[in-house]
Amino acid sequence: LKTFAQVLKFGHDLFDARELASVAAIAVNDSRILLNFRNAVLFESVSDRKAHLLGQFAQAELHPHAAAVQCQKQLVENLKFETDNTCIVPTDKLPESLAKDNSVYFCCKLPSPASDELSFIWMLEYEKEIPPYVPNLAKLMGKSVAEALTLAKFTRNTAWKTPRKIKKTVLFILLAVLFAAAMF
Repeated sequence: LKTFAQVLKFGHDLFDARELASVAAIAVNDSRILLNFRNAVLFESVSDRKAHLLGQFAQAELHPHAAAVQCQKQLVENLKFETDNTCIVPTDKLPESLAKDNSVYFCCKLPSPASDELSFIWMLEYEKEIPPYVPNLAKLMGKSVAEALTLAKFTRNTAWKTPRKIKKTVLFILLAVLFAAAMF
């Protein structure tokens, strides 16, 4: 019951985020409580071509040029997913730089509900083996992640991202001009 409540809170937090970067940060950081991974990254992929880093676990700023991220990006671009959009990459199939400490990756492809070409790839790193509950729980949570990322990417108004103080000042000047015009 507690896990179910945490999954609901996770989904609620995803949809409360205003920007794509915030949604990605919540997806990779807040999911650790439920999925108990060692590391996580989230990539965006258009038409299964180049992957673009959206979020890294425990990083306030993205580091897309870091060596580990570049290896993960290359791995994502070459993955072959099963019919259920998941993929398990064992230690012996990983590049040498990612295979340290007996790492095993669980990758989940999250198709965007708005576009057939857009998908998100959620990579979860585990030590030695993937817990048995992870595939089902990650797919369940992944649907919310994909929907929240799509919402943030396509429907948030990016043209009106000026600071609030500027908006208030412009509105005040506009009201003052209208008031002055009404006086004369």
